[in-house]
Amino acid sequence: MIPSLVESGFRVIAPDMLGYGNSSKPKGYDIYDPIHQQAYLKELMDTLSINTWTHVCHDGGGLWTWKFIKNNPGHINKLIILNSVVFSEGFFPPLKMNKNWFTKTYTRLYTTGISRKSTMEGTLKNGLIQHNNICTPVMLDGYISPMKGKANRALYHFFSNANVQKLPNYETVLEKSAILSMVIWGAKDKILRWEPQKEKVQNALNIKNKNIHILPNAKHFIQEEYPNEIVNWIKEI
Repeated sequence: MIPSLVESGFRVIAPDMLGYGNSSKPKGYDIYDPIHQQAYLKELMDTLSINTWTHVCHDGGGLWTWKFIKNNPGHINKLIILNSVVFSEGFFPPLKMNKNWFTKTYTRLYTTGISRKSTMEGTLKNGLIQHNNICTPVMLDGYISPMKGKANRALYHFFSNANVQKLPNYETVLEKSAILSMVIWGAKDKILRWEPQKEKVQNALNIKNKNIHILPNAKHFIQEEYPNEIVNWIKEI
């Protein structure tokens, strides 16, 4: 998506948030809390002297985004939500995890030896309709490589944190934000579902019907299967 957006005249900033991607993965777990992640994002944009921007979030990035909007109103002037954690009504995690040995063992599957590849393959297979057609070795490596090292620390915090098991309600925060917003969602995502929360999300952000795009034949990783469509919709907002 990035080259297409750049060709259309956008400046695109895609940060690897702390503990994810190729960023540093320091010791500890609370350092990866949304309150800190949103602060890292604010510091990044301040360093780049960017005061307002169009913001795209996906998956757990929603938690950091809502916390950012609460703590730093006025900086995000346009918001695009892609299959993100928003309200409890739309969040159906397959396992309820707590801060214990099981969760630590589970998250290490993403980062340890041979299990790293098989676990990520399973994640992509569950999140893509066209898995066999588009999941090339290069694409798979793009997801596996950042998991080498200590990525399990951030994953452990995400899976076990109370913010995930019992989501905070940011409805009032979003209502007050008055951000021009758009939703792009894969309808067949089993974990992050649009239908149970659609009215609540639409009302909280006052999203017009023309800015809600539901992809009927898509699951979670919509950027991989429908990049051109997403780029075109981003350009419209």
